[in-house]
Amino acid sequence: MMKEIIKKYANNILTPSEVSELQQQLDKMSDIEIAYNLQEDWFSKAADQIFVDDSSRLRKMKRVIDERLSTYSQTRGIASTKSHRWSIALLKWFSLAAAILLPLMLFSTIYFYQQMTAESRKTVTFLTQRGEKASIVLPDGTKVTMNHNSRLVYLPARFGTNKREIAFDGDAYFEVTHNKKAPFMIRQQELSVQVLGTNFCLRARKSDKMAKLSLDKGLVSLKAERTGESQLVRPGEMAELTYKTGHITIAPKADKADISAWRREEMKFKDASLQTVIHELEECYDVCFSGMPSHHTDHFTGSLPTHSMDSALRILKIAYGFNYSIKGNVVIINK
Repeated sequence: MMKEIIKKYANNILTPSEVSELQQQLDKMSDIEIAYNLQEDWFSKAADQIFVDDSSRLRKMKRVIDERLSTYSQTRGIASTKSHRWSIALLKWFSLAAAILLPLMLFSTIYFYQQMTAESRKTVTFLTQRGEKASIVLPDGTKVTMNHNSRLVYLPARFGTNKREIAFDGDAYFEVTHNKKAPFMIRQQELSVQVLGTNFCLRARKSDKMAKLSLDKGLVSLKAERTGESQLVRPGEMAELTYKTGHITIAPKADKADISAWRREEMKFKDASLQTVIHELEECYDVCFSGMPSHHTDHFTGSLPTHSMDSALRILKIAYGFNYSIKGNVVIINK
């Protein structure tokens, strides 16, 4: 019977006689009994709305509760004319207020917890397009300088005091803040890199045939996801991971083309095919090449500027003996 009256009270459909009956019932109940009955009713309602993403519902609920408490206090004050009955009514009123507001506070806590949880599930993404570069600072102070066509993604929930994890595809220089309690992890489809605090350049594009890591400072563990092979990379070394086989090779950086040269506005090549050089120019300058000769088998060793396409093309013109013209974002190679 009490539950039915409380249900009517919650829906503002109590008759005058039922208001009187509610008053009598409350007079007979202890504070704990009042709290129990109201909490049971409120939690059953809240359960249906816990996953509703609507902050206005909370504000409306609080406003209705305030109005009901005000109405209820007036009803109890009129009915209880004697001073000692008023004291009891006042005490019960506070019990009622606590019983109603406690579930509201818990409901609000659940709501805002869900809001925070939803926020923590959102990913943070940084992108650079063709011809773009960008420098970003992650929440731990780690600085990442991204070359063109690169993508870095992290989930706030996985980037905190115990671990720092990002997903990456592209070309970037990492200056990782040292924190031995929270290893810094970089993940890509074909590999993972784990560090504590170090400086290195990583080229890990899924569109390439291999990933390259050049270490300047600290110690890095490079792992091939395909085979599980793992290698430690030390300062002055470059690691190459072949996607197809999952094999990792390590050699002195001096023996390899400098993959961090783009930071100095250069592209370094060592025994690279013309197709490879052209591809890098397309990515760097956001252009397309047309009529590229296929008969050239000579490989290119040297550097090209990343700040002037015309200068880069003039160098290739001398090296390969072709002419070129530019129409919009298309470079036309003439024999």
